[in-house]
Amino acid sequence: MKKFCNIVALLLFAASSSHAVTVTNLYHTNRTFRPTPHDYFGKPTPSAYQAWSMAGELSALVGPTNIFVISNQTYATEYEGFAWGYESANAAWTSAVAVYLNYTNGHPGMTFDNAGWVRGTKEAYNTWGAYLWLLQNTIRFESSKTNKWVSENGVTSQIVKVFVGSIGDYDPMTTNTDIGPTIGPEVTNFLGSGIATDVVLRADQTAYYNIRTITFTLYVDQPQDGGNRVPIQVWVDHFDLAKIRHTDVGHVFWRFDSTDTNSVPSALRPYLGVNMGFYPTTLVDLWSPISFGRVEIPDTVHMPDVNVTKVYFIDQNQLLNGLTEAKSLHDSPGNYNVYSRNCVNVALDVADAADLHLPRTKSMFKTNLYNGLSAADIGEDLKGSKP
Repeated sequence: MKKFCNIVALLLFAASSSHAVTVTNLYHTNRTFRPTPHDYFGKPTPSAYQAWSMAGELSALVGPTNIFVISNQTYATEYEGFAWGYESANAAWTSAVAVYLNYTNGHPGMTFDNAGWVRGTKEAYNTWGAYLWLLQNTIRFESSKTNKWVSENGVTSQIVKVFVGSIGDYDPMTTNTDIGPTIGPEVTNFLGSGIATDVVLRADQTAYYNIRTITFTLYVDQPQDGGNRVPIQVWVDHFDLAKIRHTDVGHVFWRFDSTDTNSVPSALRPYLGVNMGFYPTTLVDLWSPISFGRVEIPDTVHMPDVNVTKVYFIDQNQLLNGLTEAKSLHDSPGNYNVYSRNCVNVALDVADAADLHLPRTKSMFKTNLYNGLSAADIGEDLKGSKP
């Protein structure tokens, strides 16, 4: 933006008896932005809890950046109105206001950072005169080129709003026109006899993005200490080797998070920001594999034993589809089946609904003794996958 100088206006009112001090302000709103820097996702491999808590703390504003001005549709306009030879200051002012919109001078492709107005009334030779001069910017611009924001650490977030300095708030990827400063009563109302004022205003075109960070997290508790594809860890009674003392098949569960909970319908919010997992309602094993199923909310029992965590950054549509699937499972869990619909199957079904198609490696343990999905296999698969 450039600065504009109206010499006529300065000369006319240089000798005015009452002249206000010029102060440069912002139009339309005199606001400032102080986004909080962060490097949350720059830290190496955060734990499950860190990934969740940091997603919640991620600053909702990022920037600064810029808008994209369309120069061939952007311009500045001068307006000027004179009146002299009137019996009163009020009459002269009324005449100047009545004509100033008819006398214009355009500046195509230009805007000025000292827009505003000069106005006043003055008596000379027993008659009154008035003057009104106004400089106004018309800015045509794109709010952003995309609705995605990618951090330096590769985290992709959705742009919800573009806050453009003092000008206003806009949807991403929209074309907008701003005209300012606004001509209001502070410009056209009678200011008094023998008084002159000038107001200098500029537009802050600095842009900040209000982002929405959404994640899907898959937690894997592999059997025993993990690190292999053995789906069932078995401990036997040392005094009677024929008796199984304890088995560990591990567990897989999930979680959705968003920094903008208000964008989620109220019916789906109970399934946001909480761990969820699928369980049988009665004891099952390889020989009695079927039970009624249930969805545990919150699913916290296995959290201390999680040894594989994968965080995926998703968009709003993926979030809503995933939460809808989670709600459907909660309302109608269906049967649990060790071989074909266990906690791994259901967690991956939720991921599929969120358009995250994760590996479904079937176990080949003990020559097909067990050939379903297992926490052991999905854990090993995720270790080598990318977010």
